[in-house]
Amino acid sequence: MQTVLSEDQALIRESAQRFGADHGGGDRLRALRDGASGFDPEDLGDAGGDGWLALLAPESAGGAGLGALELCLVAEQAGRALATFPLVPAAAGVLALAEGGESFAELLAGAIAGEALIGPALQGDSRGDAAHPVGLTGGSGGDLKLSGRLMAVPAAANADGFIVDAGEGESRALVLVEADAPGLSAEAARNIDGSPLGVVSLGEVPVAEAAVLARGDAAALLRRRLDTVIQLGLSAELIGVMDAAQEMTNEYLKTRSQFGRTLSAFQALQHRAVDNFMLVESARALVFEAAGFSDRDDGHADWLASAAKAKAGPAVIEVCNSCIQLHGAIGFTDEHDIGLYLKRAMAVSALYGPPPAHLKRYTEHALSAHNDADAEIPHFRVDSDDEAAFRQDVRVWLEKALPERLRNLPTRPNAEDSMWWHKQLHGQGWVAPAWPKEWQGMNASLSEQIILADEMARIGAPEISAQAINHLGPILLRFGNDEQKKTHLPGMVSGDVLWCQGYSEPGAGSDLASLRTSGVIDGDHLVINGQKIWTTWGHLADWMFALVRTDPDAPKKQQGISFILVDMSTPGITARGIQTLPDEDEYAEVFLDDVRVPLKNIVGEMHKGWGVATALLANERAGSANPRINIQALRRIKEKARTNGAIEDPAFRERLMRAELEVLAISAAFAGIVATHQAERELGPDASYVKLLGTESEQRLADLMIEAYGSDGALLLPHKPEDGSFDAASNFLRARRSTIAGGTSEIQRNIIARRVLDLK
Repeated sequence: MQTVLSEDQALIRESAQRFGADHGGGDRLRALRDGASGFDPEDLGDAGGDGWLALLAPESAGGAGLGALELCLVAEQAGRALATFPLVPAAAGVLALAEGGESFAELLAGAIAGEALIGPALQGDSRGDAAHPVGLTGGSGGDLKLSGRLMAVPAAANADGFIVDAGEGESRALVLVEADAPGLSAEAARNIDGSPLGVVSLGEVPVAEAAVLARGDAAALLRRRLDTVIQLGLSAELIGVMDAAQEMTNEYLKTRSQFGRTLSAFQALQHRAVDNFMLVESARALVFEAAGFSDRDDGHADWLASAAKAKAGPAVIEVCNSCIQLHGAIGFTDEHDIGLYLKRAMAVSALYGPPPAHLKRYTEHALSAHNDADAEIPHFRVDSDDEAAFRQDVRVWLEKALPERLRNLPTRPNAEDSMWWHKQLHGQGWVAPAWPKEWQGMNASLSEQIILADEMARIGAPEISAQAINHLGPILLRFGNDEQKKTHLPGMVSGDVLWCQGYSEPGAGSDLASLRTSGVIDGDHLVINGQKIWTTWGHLADWMFALVRTDPDAPKKQQGISFILVDMSTPGITARGIQTLPDEDEYAEVFLDDVRVPLKNIVGEMHKGWGVATALLANERAGSANPRINIQALRRIKEKARTNGAIEDPAFRERLMRAELEVLAISAAFAGIVATHQAERELGPDASYVKLLGTESEQRLADLMIEAYGSDGALLLPHKPEDGSFDAASNFLRARRSTIAGGTSEIQRNIIARRVLDLK
């Protein structure tokens, strides 16, 4: 899913695409790689001429006054094009000079124009762990001296100067060091892709007081800002690398034939391509949402930028490895460009600290003893005063309104509890955040919807039935006539009417279009015969929305289907409950024998219900992106792991943090889904990726929870929130549902392969 951009941001991306096409490509990368230095100064000048190096500098300093999001848009296109010049470090160097004040104005102008390369030199060892690899001594009337060694500095031998973070006694300072300063040497090296970098050695390099950009707290803040924009920019470049690699690979699959058909026709290869797509899109969501967060609060987003690098770094290697595998032998040659993407991925991932170093950094933040319970929830919010007030109102009300017995349930609530909670939310006006106020909805803003999800997760609120509010309601608002809206929407929003979904049948589950329940017109009624199964609360519901085949002679099985609303008290309906794996009384099978339903209950046009149904399924799958269940599970795992000491196990801690990165990506994807709705854009088939991301993460979290509980993981425990008892075993069983309901994970992969990636 593409990020929702403003008009200006879309123009920046388009311009960056053209720039990348002119300054990148496999042949040019090879030429630079095989050249003397691996660096073409004209690239930097052209980037300056297009304004890319000035993105982060304020307008008062001659810059564009933009932010990390815009830098990421440009960096992504550089990655797609395999452009190897140091775009991100150069832009970060401009930011540092701009923060230094008027004394750096002349050099800043040159750096903005691309006439001077000032690069941050911040890494002291190959792991990126050294806090202050350079020491600054002297002062108080004497000369300042810099001593130390800096590793993996991009284009070190080509730079005109470096931004150095130096320890100064108990404090620190950010210092500009010119490349020709006495005592400074730059040892040139090459990355595996041919891009230049090097080691900068500082042997008591004299530094004027005027070369100090910032000291103390100001230096710490500037360093955090530099870390943030560098890691976000590099992560966006990695997004471009892996996105271009997967696109190239998908095109190869469509044209290469084996065994009498194209490779794209083999389901195993389709699913592998979809897994690549998932890695790209989940990393993209996290990187760009983190960039937006940074622009709202760039002084405290460095930990989130590290999360982005820790997510994008392994993802790009996995995607590029997979792409080479899918190309076969040709992918292992230098003649084909696909291998260049892997080399570029390796080089960019390693800059300014490899992904494991950033995972460690993020872990230190996420598990800090100074974090309160609320800080454990991954989110991207920087609340305004009004938003903070709304959040507080939600939090206070939830604490008063939600009983302890309904908090952090290991399974879904029963129908009685679910509808009770539905009515409480309705009374507060919060049950239908996205509905218009005309129909008793909130018409909530993007911020309000995310805050509600955050706070529901924080307190462990139970689910309400999604069938009315999230599934059928939006469909009636879009496709229903006035009479249908007036008849049904009030009961949905109030919770007075319980709805169920009549889609699956014994022979038509994942292959829903093969349904056989029939509807025959008889006067002003439709006479329905057939059977529905796996119908949530079908034995308890008041109404059902169902798909029935009304034209058996239609040429395609997706045609001739109608979407109809059925009163469950109608004669001829028999429902039988089905016990689920975690012993829930949830599913049902529904038998319809000569059930007469008024034709006025058909939603949309007769025989054209498949379009209505697929729109509803898109809403259902997008609803799976709501990170509430995943966040609740993550909190529960952390609480248990701290209690029983599992958190001290390094192997468990790493698995926990990688799971948290997934939850961060889901939170980001959810924000993107809501933003898409707010922009009144259609959710396409790529919404299936969000369903996959959320539900498969839910299962992995349930697996991790069993691990956190150790020998207690298989115990059948009563749910007693007051003493901390939690039935991890039932929660584990419950999570098996998540990758089946709403279309299995395998079907979602088929949908993405065919409708998004065009692999057939």
